[in-house]
Amino acid sequence: MASKEQQIKNSFTYLIPTLVDNLIPFLTLPIFSRILRPEDYGVLALAQVFAIFACGFANLALLNVYDRNFFQYRDDPVKSARLLFSVSLFVAFNALVLMGLSYVWQRPLSMLFTQSPDHGMILLVSFAAEAALGLRQYYLFYFKNREEANVYMTNYLTSSILTFVLSIVFVALLRMGPIGIVYGRLLGNVAALFSLHRRVSHEVPFSLDWKMVLETLKVSFPLTPPIFYGAISKHFDKYMLGLLSTIGGVGLYSVGQKMSYMIFVYMTSLQNVFQPQVYQRLFDLKEQAGEAVGKYLTPFLYISIFVGLLVALFAEEIVWLLTPREYHAAINVVIILAMYYGFLFWGKINSVQLLYKKRTAVLSLYTFITLLLNIVLGIPMIKFWGAEGAAWNMFLVGLLSGGALIYIAQRSFFIRWENRKVFTIYLVFFGTSILMILLRNLGVDYGIRMMSKIACLAVYLYFGMQWHIINKANFNLVRTVIWPRFKTAQ
Repeated sequence: MASKEQQIKNSFTYLIPTLVDNLIPFLTLPIFSRILRPEDYGVLALAQVFAIFACGFANLALLNVYDRNFFQYRDDPVKSARLLFSVSLFVAFNALVLMGLSYVWQRPLSMLFTQSPDHGMILLVSFAAEAALGLRQYYLFYFKNREEANVYMTNYLTSSILTFVLSIVFVALLRMGPIGIVYGRLLGNVAALFSLHRRVSHEVPFSLDWKMVLETLKVSFPLTPPIFYGAISKHFDKYMLGLLSTIGGVGLYSVGQKMSYMIFVYMTSLQNVFQPQVYQRLFDLKEQAGEAVGKYLTPFLYISIFVGLLVALFAEEIVWLLTPREYHAAINVVIILAMYYGFLFWGKINSVQLLYKKRTAVLSLYTFITLLLNIVLGIPMIKFWGAEGAAWNMFLVGLLSGGALIYIAQRSFFIRWENRKVFTIYLVFFGTSILMILLRNLGVDYGIRMMSKIACLAVYLYFGMQWHIINKANFNLVRTVIWPRFKTAQ
């Protein structure tokens, strides 16, 4: 089990590509938003919906189960690599078959997803880019679970920079339109996937074991309906915006989502640190792991929500800085979705609880109910309030279905959370976010709004210091990791 210093070092190592990956949309948005219209972003978003939906079928929920099963073979490098090769090749075959079918039916698929038969190619390229990214994730998880954070960082960073450069060339120089962004993603992901495969193949001979695939499928197959429903539910907002509102509304919503999604990406970078540690505690301590896991995860929750709080507080400044006036209607969308993504921290833990107990079948009912809630609440909210209604729908459904999932996961494997701290974290976060929306909608002077932002941030930092999450020892430990010479100077 990695030391506290090593975990902090890994968290910063994972954070570097995350920061770059989130910085790239911020660097390209001021350029692309002056070349592409909101309608172009709408088509991009709907093509991405199709890509994620199709890749959900290709993956058959194998990634989550692969992540779990890796620890069964962690002491045998040959078997752990064989599991990687076998599962990823199976997924690649599925993706190629579905890609062929999508090519044949591209016009009706384009009509279904974008209300126009002319966007078939952008759907296909988006699918190919998402499939390459999905395959790459298996290799990244392989190195993450071996706690080889530097390999993870280097590959992720290289892919992000390559995607950034290619997207700029295709959109800004060659004027290829929105499909140029997708071609950039495709080439960046394919290059990164090839690099990772070569690295693993040089370390361990390529070999396959279809029994491992069948063993993984036994656990993942009950997860396939939840993944299917979940893909629909998660992206139902964009699809319904396209049907009930406008493609431009989808574009505004998509831009707001890009800005708030950095919260979820940041949490995922932290997940790469804490998830292997949680699994190790579960397998080592068995039923006695609940209390240790709860205390261990509180600082990760606090840090995750801190990023969400910053996005909610300064959403209007971010949007003003990065986009022209026609995109400023996305400010409230950013704040609302910041609350939604902040609450999704629990999904990262609940999935571990259910996978550990092999109770994946229960997720089918959960995701089906989530889909129904999205339809029942989403249609009227989107129809009357457009992009903001879609954002509020995601948040409310996330609270309802997420609360149910927490209950189910706790019944499967009980984690003793530090409830008072958890409640305080979310009270400050949600209270601050709603306050920012109210102050904007009421037209309160910007100076007063800024003073309110500083006060809310100070309250959150105060609790971090009270709980000793923010303290001198942790500050020095982080400082030592960032600047190793500091340690010797002491």
